[in-house]
Amino acid sequence: MSEKLASTIQNIAKGIAAGRFQSEAAISQGVVTRILAELGWDVYDTQVVTPQFPIGNSARKVDYALCHPPREAAILIEVKDLGKADEKGEKQLFEYCFHEGVHIAILTDGCLWNFFFPAGGGKYQERLFAQINLLGHDHHVAASTLARYLNMENIRSQTTWEWVRQDHKQAKLERKAASKFVPVWDKLLSEPAKSSLLDLFLKEVEKEAKTQPNSEQAAAFIREQALSRKAMPPTPPKNQERLGNSGTHNPQQPHHPTRKSNPPPQIVKPDKKNTSRQASFTFRGQTQEFRSGNELLGTLFTMFAEMDPYFCRRYSETHLGRSKKYVAQTREELHPTNPNLRQALPLPGGWWISTLCSNAQKMQRIREACSLLNLEFGRDLVVNLPNA
Repeated sequence: MSEKLASTIQNIAKGIAAGRFQSEAAISQGVVTRILAELGWDVYDTQVVTPQFPIGNSARKVDYALCHPPREAAILIEVKDLGKADEKGEKQLFEYCFHEGVHIAILTDGCLWNFFFPAGGGKYQERLFAQINLLGHDHHVAASTLARYLNMENIRSQTTWEWVRQDHKQAKLERKAASKFVPVWDKLLSEPAKSSLLDLFLKEVEKEAKTQPNSEQAAAFIREQALSRKAMPPTPPKNQERLGNSGTHNPQQPHHPTRKSNPPPQIVKPDKKNTSRQASFTFRGQTQEFRSGNELLGTLFTMFAEMDPYFCRRYSETHLGRSKKYVAQTREELHPTNPNLRQALPLPGGWWISTLCSNAQKMQRIREACSLLNLEFGRDLVVNLPNA
């Protein structure tokens, strides 16, 4: 199942990058139902996979209830448009959970999947125990995570429920530790002489420079880094990826979600005969091919956003059109005056990138992005776009 599911997720991710899922209905049918079927759910049995599941005695309905035993909801899934798996969606989902005693609540826009433990207590984000991004994660990692929490056999054996409790507890502890990262780091930077940070820095500088640096100058430099942090851009939106699953694991063994690392691009050998007509890029020696310039642009900017959590904000603020944005937090900002010109792809953190541009313009966007990230276009990144 794992290999087949990974292949399915890879296919779905390409569809998302190409802009094939433009509505909740398309995401429900083309993404959610397809994944559930791969995970062993009988999607044609409405007593097991119940679409538009009624909540209590109200008129409200959640997009899917996964039932075990039949007609008894164990998992609720709320589906949103791309980029809309946000705080508003979380509030709506938890209003449903209040009436249904479910083990897992899932909010997804097809690309981003947020897994919550409703019984965990605390604010919504404190109940989040796992998150995957089909465009940002390795397909095998995404498949492993989905299988861990949604595989029908694991749910029948009730193994999933124990994993959920374990992973939620671990995620809570990791969040507690992560909340201390900034103050502890700032303390080390502001008082380098009182920590081993200065010794480590001096040792590495001496190793590189082949000469012993002045310790007072080094300490002053470290303190300057603490001051410069105060001028950093604001924190990215809350719906940026907070948790993920890093690495491949055995779904039969406990696995705790952690902040993910950047997956390497898939290595694809380009067809030399079609190179001039094939969209592709080579990043640090690894080549990936695409069926369209839009798919290439979406994949590259997603990769850039994973490399630098402030990339989308920085690009949006520094590269503007006369009456529109090329990267924005809402589709409306991409072209405020004409809804028909808001063709776009989702990026991490709830951002969007406009795809309504020629390949030559796409190439210019990529060059600008490389400049922001201190990448040398043509060396670190080589892009091939027809007619660019």
